[in-house]
Amino acid sequence: MPRYKNPLSIMMTAMSDKKVILPIFFIVLCGIFFIFLLGRIESVSHEPCVSFHEKLTERYGSELIDLYCQKQGISHCDSEIKHQIEVLFPEKVMHRFKTHAEELVKRLGKGKAQTTCLIILKNIQKIQGVKERISLYFSLCKALRFTFDIPCFRDKKILHKQLTLLHQAIVSLSISAQRELEEYKAIGNPSGMASFLVSEYKKNWGVYKHRGHLTELAAWELSLALGCDTCFAPSSSVYSHGKWLIYQPFQKAKFLRGLFFMPSEVKKQTFRVSEWNFWQSNLLFFLVGHMDLTQANIGMTKNKTLFICDNEDVFSNRDHCYLCRSEQKFDLKLPIMNMMIDWPQAKEPLSRSCVKKVQKLVQNWKKVKAHLPLYLDHPFNDFQLSQEKLSALVSRFEKVLAMDWIQGKTTFQDFILTAYPRLYAGIDELAFITSKAIGCHVSPMSSLLFIAKCRNWSNSLSQEDSQSILHCLEKYHEIADDEALSKIR
Repeated sequence: MPRYKNPLSIMMTAMSDKKVILPIFFIVLCGIFFIFLLGRIESVSHEPCVSFHEKLTERYGSELIDLYCQKQGISHCDSEIKHQIEVLFPEKVMHRFKTHAEELVKRLGKGKAQTTCLIILKNIQKIQGVKERISLYFSLCKALRFTFDIPCFRDKKILHKQLTLLHQAIVSLSISAQRELEEYKAIGNPSGMASFLVSEYKKNWGVYKHRGHLTELAAWELSLALGCDTCFAPSSSVYSHGKWLIYQPFQKAKFLRGLFFMPSEVKKQTFRVSEWNFWQSNLLFFLVGHMDLTQANIGMTKNKTLFICDNEDVFSNRDHCYLCRSEQKFDLKLPIMNMMIDWPQAKEPLSRSCVKKVQKLVQNWKKVKAHLPLYLDHPFNDFQLSQEKLSALVSRFEKVLAMDWIQGKTTFQDFILTAYPRLYAGIDELAFITSKAIGCHVSPMSSLLFIAKCRNWSNSLSQEDSQSILHCLEKYHEIADDEALSKIR
C-alpha cells in the first residue's frame, strides 16, 4: 500500500523552498490588508453621527463654545442651545460667521463665484441690525460649506443659485427695513399666519413668510441636490422686523383655483406642460412627500413649467393609507396629496426621449441618497427630520429606484399606485358618494382630499351617505393601532 505523507510535513517542506514561500507570504499579506480594508469601510459606513457638542464647535468655533460653557457653568453642550449663544453673544457670533465666510471665500479661488461672494460680503455690512447680518453671514457660510463638504452640492450651478438667492434676500432686507412689515400687502390664507409681499418702486421683490420651522428651506435645498429646483420656490431663512422669517423671491406665476379637480373641466383645471417637466416635477413631489398639492397650490411660470411656492406640508411620515378612530368617526391619513395624479398627463405613458431622462434622473438620485446623511448631520443645517419622517423619505427613495421605467407603458399614475397600492382602494364607491356631496363629479384624489382634509365633511352628507363612507373606509383601509398612530400624526 502506498504510504501517505502527513499534510503538515508536506506544507513545511514546501515552505522551506523560497520560490514557494515568497508568493504565499505575499498572498497572506494581501489577504490581511483586504480584511483590514473591509473592516475600515464597515467602520466608516457605520460611524455614528458627530455629537451635538462637536457640531456646535464646528459651527461657532471652540473659543465661543468654551465661553458659553464657562458662563453657564457646564462642561459639555448636550442640548439645543444655539439660539441662546446668539442671544448672549450676538456680536461675537456675527464676527465668527463673518470671519468663517471670508476664509471660505478665499478657498474658492479666483473666479466668478469668488467675485460674487466678495460683493455679497460688502453688501451684508450695509445691512442694519446684528441679527439681520448674522442670518446673512450664516447663509453664505452654509452655501459655501455645502459646496465643500457635500458631494451632491458641488455643482457650480447650485452655488450660483444659492448666491443669487442670498443677493435677492439682501436687497429685500434693505428695502423692507424702511417700513413696518404689516404695512406691506398681506397675501395667502387669511385664517393662517399671513405672508407679506415686499414691494417698492412698483416692483415686487419677495415674500416674507411667518414659519416656525425650516421645512420649505429644506425642501428647496434637497431639490437643488436632486437637480429639480425649478419646481420649488427658492427659500432662505432671514431675520427681519424682530423675528425669523422664510424669504422667497417674487416669482410671477399663474395658479389654478379651487380645491378639487373636476374632469369635466380639464382645460380650465390643468396646465399643459412638457412631458419631461411633468415627470421631473411630480417625481420630486413624490419623493419629498408633498401633502398639499391641491388645485390652488399648483402654479405655472411664464416658461410653462410647474411651480410650487407653498411647500410647508412636506416630508410625510406615512408609508401607506391609515384609518384612525376618532370617537365615532374615522380619520383617513394619506401618504400623499397631489391632484396631478388624476390629470390627463398622469395617464400618458413615457415616450422614448422622456424615459431616458427619467432613468438618468433616477441614477443621479441614487447618489444623492448616499449623501443624505452628510446633509442632515451637517453643522450648518438646522433642519432635522424625525426618525419616522426619515424612514419614510428613504422608503420613497427606494420606491423610485426600484421602479421599472418602460417606454410606452409606464404612466405616472401607474407609478403612484405601485408605490401605494391601497391609495385608490374602493375609490369608485367613495367617488360616487363624495361627488354627490360636493355637487359635481370630481376626480378620485379629490374624493380622498374631501374625506382626509376637509374638516367636518360628514356635515355635508346625509347620515346614510356618511355611514356608507365610513363602512367603505373600514372595508378597504388598515386601522392604525396606537403605536402606528403615534408615528403618523
